Amino acid sequence: MKATVVKDVMLPLVDVPSIPEDATLADAVLALERAQHRRPAGRLPFRVILVTNAHGHVVGKLGHLAFVQALEPGFEPPEERETLQRAGVDPALLESLSQYRRFWEGDLELACRRAANLRVGDVMRGVGESVDVSMPLLQAVSTLVRLGTLSVLVRRGDLAVGLLRLADVYEHTARLIAQDPDAEGGGSV
Repeated sequence: MKATVVKDVMLPLVDVPSIPEDATLADAVLALERAQHRRPAGRLPFRVILVTNAHGHVVGKLGHLAFVQALEPGFEPPEERETLQRAGVDPALLESLSQYRRFWEGDLELACRRAANLRVGDVMRGVGESVDVSMPLLQAVSTLVRLGTLSVLVRRGDLAVGLLRLADVYEHTARLIAQDPDAEGGGSV
């Protein structure tokens, strides 16, 4: 039996929604909604949109958490918060300041209107680590777990070719588990 590799489970890059880094958050929401209607048959809904630079290269991801974090009054891009933490600013103080600001700021609708015009490049998470298209899937799963992420960019050399999503990995592994529960180490509970 052939070992499963990343390319067997990943979404090809052409099937993954993307948006330029200079677009607004409102543009990203609309692009993600449009992508739901065009997603490949049998695939789970998209929870992330890739962000591209002026040359069309993938430079980041914008997931549901980033959309919601952008609603926070005084939103700071993730890199700025991480910089403050590296500089020794106590995370409890950062959270306290966020709570204080939230208490005095407006309602959800106001926060959404404010966030709609934020630039995608300021809200996204950088791509960071990626996995190779021919990497064994079990090794890629280890990468997803170690990074604590729901998706990771897939590359062939320096070229981005797809996205490996935890949801797709789960679907694939759940089918394998259900095929033969009594195989090697399995059995009843």
